[in-house]
Amino acid sequence: MRGFVFLLAIASSCYAQQEYSFAGKTFRSSSQLKATWTAHPDAHFYKVTATDGRHSVTLPIPREETSALLTELKSATAYTIAVEACIEETCTPIQESQQTTEAEYWRIAGDGNSFRTAKRLTSDANVNASALRYGDWAGTDLSGKVQLYYVPLQADEKGMKIGEQLATGNFTEFRPVSGFGLMRVCGAPGTTCPTTPNLSAQLALFQPVPMTNGTVRLFFEAQATDGRTRVLSLDSQDGYIARDFHRGPATRCSTFADFAPGGPCEPAIVIGVDIDAAQSNPNLLNARQFKVAWPNRDGRAWDGAPGAFLLFTTEYRDGRCSTAGFNFGYAIYDGERWQVQYNDDGCPRLMKGMQAMAPMHLGGNRYKMYFNQHPDSPQPPGPARKPIRLLYNDSPTDAVAFEDWEPKASSRPVHFLFNDGTPLTEDEISRLDDNFAYMPTGDWQLQVLYSNMSAVQANNTPPFIGTSILINP
Repeated sequence: MRGFVFLLAIASSCYAQQEYSFAGKTFRSSSQLKATWTAHPDAHFYKVTATDGRHSVTLPIPREETSALLTELKSATAYTIAVEACIEETCTPIQESQQTTEAEYWRIAGDGNSFRTAKRLTSDANVNASALRYGDWAGTDLSGKVQLYYVPLQADEKGMKIGEQLATGNFTEFRPVSGFGLMRVCGAPGTTCPTTPNLSAQLALFQPVPMTNGTVRLFFEAQATDGRTRVLSLDSQDGYIARDFHRGPATRCSTFADFAPGGPCEPAIVIGVDIDAAQSNPNLLNARQFKVAWPNRDGRAWDGAPGAFLLFTTEYRDGRCSTAGFNFGYAIYDGERWQVQYNDDGCPRLMKGMQAMAPMHLGGNRYKMYFNQHPDSPQPPGPARKPIRLLYNDSPTDAVAFEDWEPKASSRPVHFLFNDGTPLTEDEISRLDDNFAYMPTGDWQLQVLYSNMSAVQANNTPPFIGTSILINP
């Protein structure tokens, strides 16, 4: 990681706010604040609390200390920090201050100051990266590794392809693996799809979710032959290796018949639309650009317990539930099915003007979520302006409800730098799309974002998948 150095600020106590150096600049931590105070002669211990009005962090501090490092805070957020001197169970306020955390700064892996010199996640990656992080549950041969899922450039492999890590601990480079995964079976330029029923005619975005039953459930987006887009799923046939999703002797789902009803790759409907007989959701015309979230910071597999949530992008050309070009809908798993959340008017609960959500588990019941923000009013002609923004949830229970998320108006800026330190413009940040965010080792000091990138905003310039790394966690 050339040009990327961690520095620890020097302080008079064991608590010190982390600082980071990159490309000749120093950045404060985006998730930490330091509080200092004058010792109280009668204190048995101190209680330090940071709150932004929705979320609070409280630390008990020994009486011999006069400073505290508050961690797991939200970025670019104003906090009130209160210090109390406690005698037995009685605490007395002695100090209050206001501090604001730093915004997040990410660097684009690669060289120079252009997408043209950015590092490609694989040699043939086109769009839609997602990663499977293996934990101890996967066995000694797989634990600690990451497997990539992506759409390749090649027309004869278009669909979902597998990427293998070049080396354990390397999260920016994978080697392509052919002969597995899923193929897009129709819909290529200049071709037409058959009209017979098929839910998976045109594959798009994928996410592997490891299950505690020994399989990996591949969630994926596909447009059916009826023109509607749904979220679907298939379970792996090779356990946690998770490359083969074909129920027959083949190792890749590659034909129209494979995905057809009764075929060896017929998927299950996860988020259905209003015309479906099963898993139907009223007033939902399409569900795409989804992400599944469960408590996985420590690399755990999902046990299918209630409370996991699924975000998806949807739109309404007829304006029935939203006039925004992009919206995100919300579903919560109840132990049997994914329940799309609804308002009393029969429309799904939506956050409007938001696209391509990428949640990251922070620990416990806390998550943060990246998304591309579209303007409320129609955009002028030309390339879309959709900068990446960031929201956090504040949940009183393990189940993260729609209303636990901060409103869009509270979203924060997210900054990106090329590897020489040059800031990306809004135009360049708007070329980052279909983001996937995770902590590949579970350590908050290493946070990674995979994104579609493009050297030029033009339809005839194929995008590629690149990596961003958080400079100041």
